Amino acid sequence: MKYTKIFALFLGALSLTACSDKEEFNTASGVTVEMGQSEITAVETQDMLNIPVIVKGDANGPITVRLKIEATGDVPVKPFEDIDGNWSGNYIVTSETLNIPAGENQVSMEVRLVDDFDKTGDWTFNVSIVSCDGATVGSQSTTVVTVLDNEAFPPYDLIQGKWKFNFKNGKGAAASYNVTVSGYPEGTAEYANGYLELAGLLNNPTVLSLYLTEDEANDKVYVSMVLPEPIIWYDDTNYVWVIGKDNASGKWTLSKKIVTGEFDRDKQTITFAPEDMIGFYVATPDLSSAMGFYETASDITFTRK
Repeated sequence: MKYTKIFALFLGALSLTACSDKEEFNTASGVTVEMGQSEITAVETQDMLNIPVIVKGDANGPITVRLKIEATGDVPVKPFEDIDGNWSGNYIVTSETLNIPAGENQVSMEVRLVDDFDKTGDWTFNVSIVSCDGATVGSQSTTVVTVLDNEAFPPYDLIQGKWKFNFKNGKGAAASYNVTVSGYPEGTAEYANGYLELAGLLNNPTVLSLYLTEDEANDKVYVSMVLPEPIIWYDDTNYVWVIGKDNASGKWTLSKKIVTGEFDRDKQTITFAPEDMIGFYVATPDLSSAMGFYETASDITFTRK
C-alpha cells in the first residue's frame, strides 16, 4: 500500500475564535453543549468531514469543549501517522479542542478522511465530548460516524473522487492536473447511462463530460471522452475545446472522436493508449476559426491522489 505523506498543517487553522488568557468562561446558567448529530455517514473520498457541536442556552462568555475520537466496530479507524517511516491510517484531525466564542451556537470538529484504496469494509468511530469549560455536557454527548468503504462500490461510484491527470505535453515533458470526477444521483438518466464529469483540467474549474461502460464478460471497465467538447471561454469570442487526434491519419480532427481509457480497480488507475492524444484547442463556438492549441496531451493516465 502506498501513501502520500500528509501534514496536518495542510488543513489550515480552524475558522474558530480562540479564547484569550484574559477572557473568562461563560457564567450564565442553563448553558449546555452537545453533539449536533447522533449519527453521520460519509464516504472515504469525501475528504473533509465536519462533525457539529452545538450550544444550547445564552452564553455570556466563551466555552471550551474537549473531544475525543474512539475507534469502534470490526474495522476500527486509526489516525494517519508515521510509524517507523511508513505513513498509514484513516484520518487527520486538526484539533480535538474547540473554542466557542459567546454568541456562537454551533462549531465543528474538522476531520480529514484518508482513502486507503483497500477493500477493508466500512470504518466506524465515535466522537465524544470529554469535558468542557463554561457549560455542562448535554444528553447527546456522542456522534457515531460510519465511513463507507468506496472500494466495495460498483465502478460508477468507485471511480468518483480526486485524481491526478498525468500526461506528456506538446514538448514531451511530464505534466499533470489535479482533477475531480463526479457523478449523478442514482435513478437519474445520467446515472443509468454512466455519465460522469471531469473538473480541473488546465488548473481551472472546467468540466469535461465522461462516460463509463462495463464489459462484464471480460470484467473490464472503460472511461471515455466524446470529443470535440468546449470546456471554458478563452476570451470574448473563443472557447477552449478539447479535441482528439485521428489515429489512422495522425491528424487532429474536429469530427467526432472517442478517446477511451481502461480503469484498473486494483491499481486505482485509468490508462489511455499512448497514441490517444487530446488537444486544448482555442476556437470559435462553431469551430470555423481557430487561434491554435493552448496545450496537447499524450500518454494520459489517471492516478489516485
